[in-house]
Amino acid sequence: MKKRKITALVMALVLGAVAFSGCGKKETESKYKIYYVNEEQGEVLAESFVPSEETTQTMLEEMTEKLNKKNAEGHTLLPENIEIQSCVDDDGMIRVVFNQEYHDLNPVDEVLLRASIVKDYVQIPNIYLVTITAEGTPIVDSQGQEIGAMSLDSISGRIAQQLYDGVILRGEGNCFS
Repeated sequence: MKKRKITALVMALVLGAVAFSGCGKKETESKYKIYYVNEEQGEVLAESFVPSEETTQTMLEEMTEKLNKKNAEGHTLLPENIEIQSCVDDDGMIRVVFNQEYHDLNPVDEVLLRASIVKDYVQIPNIYLVTITAEGTPIVDSQGQEIGAMSLDSISGRIAQQLYDGVILRGEGNCFS
């Protein structure tokens, strides 16, 4: 009899814990994401981004700050020594200015970083295009042509071609390292 009471009490506690585990403060899931690279696993991870307010300027500032730092797990989108110096909204097109070390990226990392930056920033309301410079110098593709403004729609085909040109044709970088 005593054993049944203890079993019933334990089951009641377990059921109570399960029932109330969904109560309380839940982690906020946001419609915005910031992408980080897990170099050990060779994967890109998405993390929720919850801005303090959903205004273009606030979101630009907060996203840039987050991109320049490692997340709680120690992952970052930006390779070591690479940082965003400024990010300026020019009526729906932002100019992302990296430091000079951006030019030292291998072609594969540069193309993937560029695609991730565009994907991150075009989530922000009223941002449709992204241009990237390194200390004021426009970035160029594998043929030396200035990249110019990029949208989410324009990066997929362009990125695939540049990866092919930079990795396969020119033999620079290694997709699998």
